Amino acid sequence: MCSTNLNVSTKEESFATMNNLWQKYSRELRWQTLFTLPHWLETWWEILSPPGKLYLRSVWNKNELCGIAPFYLKNGTAYMLGSVDLCDYRDLPLAAGQENIFFAALLEDLSQNGVNRIELGLVRSDSVLCKGLSSFLESRENVETLWEEKDVSFEMELAADWESYLKSLPKKQRHEVRRKLRRVYEAAKVAYSELQGESITPELLQTFFTLFAISREDKAAFLTPAREAFFRKMVERMSRDGVLRMGLLELNDKPVGMTLHLVHNGRVYLYNSGHDPQYRSISPGLLTKVFCIKESINQQRQVFDFLKGREIFKHRLGGQEVPLYECAVKWS
Repeated sequence: MCSTNLNVSTKEESFATMNNLWQKYSRELRWQTLFTLPHWLETWWEILSPPGKLYLRSVWNKNELCGIAPFYLKNGTAYMLGSVDLCDYRDLPLAAGQENIFFAALLEDLSQNGVNRIELGLVRSDSVLCKGLSSFLESRENVETLWEEKDVSFEMELAADWESYLKSLPKKQRHEVRRKLRRVYEAAKVAYSELQGESITPELLQTFFTLFAISREDKAAFLTPAREAFFRKMVERMSRDGVLRMGLLELNDKPVGMTLHLVHNGRVYLYNSGHDPQYRSISPGLLTKVFCIKESINQQRQVFDFLKGREIFKHRLGGQEVPLYECAVKWS
């Protein structure tokens, strides 16, 4: 379908071609967040998609890729792929300086598909999507955005070294982290490892599911068969992409805590974790995250993203609040 601007066109994509575009245009497009990556979205759609028609489009200005729109259509509304329970916040992969062209072509194409509303889900105000959309709306009178603050995420810039990180914490929290580390090293032989690629075996993943389910009742309830299937396929695909990591804390050679986290564009996403409550006296849940932060500093990563939710440990370990807004766009 061609836009009214003869230089601009939209093209139907598949998940396979979207993945090819990620590989080819990883620098030109700003794939700013983990939750825009093709294999993440493909896994969600494959395992958990609601009724609706898949709508994957790329927008081109002559031979220049402006951006990619991953949506599904239902009852006159375009919904961004993903769901609030599995995708903490959303964004779009867009090229800098091409945002107005992208949104104009997208809204025109959606209108021709009988759509006059987009549900974007939870977004950050500093996202590529929000900045680009704000720029586009400056010259549009018939387009309206609806914003409502719904949740909060936590993140922190990682220090250059471990001691600098500890010094950045409030005195009480710094002493608490040191005390817990000293206590665990006194209690047992401690080993922490960050695993990736072929090291993430089916047995290791099953250990994670076991620790996840026994760590809290709400986590056990969260792990429905559909969500477990999503996790398994996501781990397989994102591990193959080189993005997924698992952190393993062992005491006397026994797994007592694990994290499932991902690394993309220098940012660590603490996606999920689990621990053995029998070792609650030495705080394996918190210590697994502490070791994950320490390893991320050692790997010279830039940002540690605790993701959505107001759990108190995020603040105690140095996280700063980032508001998340529910956003929708409608036009006439």
